[in-house]
Amino acid sequence: MRSRTSSPRTWSARPTACAATSWTTTSADPAGFLALGGQVFACGRDPYFPAWPDVLQLNAFEPGLRRAALDTVSAIAGQCDGVRCDMAMLVMNDVFRRTWGERVGTPPSTDYWQALVAAVKARWPEFRFLAEAYWDLEWALQQQGFDYCYDKRLYDRLEQGNAEGIRLHLLADPAYQERLVRFIENHDDMSRCPGRTCGAAPGGSPTPSRARSSSAAATRCAMAVSSSPCPPGGSTSCGWADLP
Repeated sequence: MRSRTSSPRTWSARPTACAATSWTTTSADPAGFLALGGQVFACGRDPYFPAWPDVLQLNAFEPGLRRAALDTVSAIAGQCDGVRCDMAMLVMNDVFRRTWGERVGTPPSTDYWQALVAAVKARWPEFRFLAEAYWDLEWALQQQGFDYCYDKRLYDRLEQGNAEGIRLHLLADPAYQERLVRFIENHDDMSRCPGRTCGAAPGGSPTPSRARSSSAAATRCAMAVSSSPCPPGGSTSCGWADLP
């Protein structure tokens, strides 16, 4: 589940759910904003990279948006075993406020994922949440309810050939490590493939380039449920949803 939506026609009728309706022009950053229905909306973004032009940014602090997200994920929870939440750290209260400033209002007392995950699991306790996580926020996201997080830090250390860093990483508390998903490639991190490179966030922390072509955007589905066999005890309509 992304912290943004790829369906501007759906959300344009709910302007209070979008982060940037207080802007009046796109001239300051034409690629980062979209004029729609007489209003100007912000495009979704990772603060270290240009905005994603194919999506609108939603206001993670807005109660209406949180209710809509809960309704959507609750419906999905009745159809599959879990969701992978894209760029999950972007809607954490402190990260979201740092990215968008005063335009998104006052952070709620409860973090976005803390509220959403708890509410979904109250009805669907076996439903699983997997976070795409960066910036060493895996532990924090686990504390907010995620069952698993990407282990991007181990990927970085493997790529850099940092043997001592790898050794120390693998000495972390087992309870923490058991909730990490380890990988050597994925659709964003493909440096092992010829011609693919990664960017770097300020401070030298490698972060994937998130540029997306229009053709790639057109092929993304709102919910892609895998066809893998159901695990023991899994739901009758098993699989994982990957929500754009």
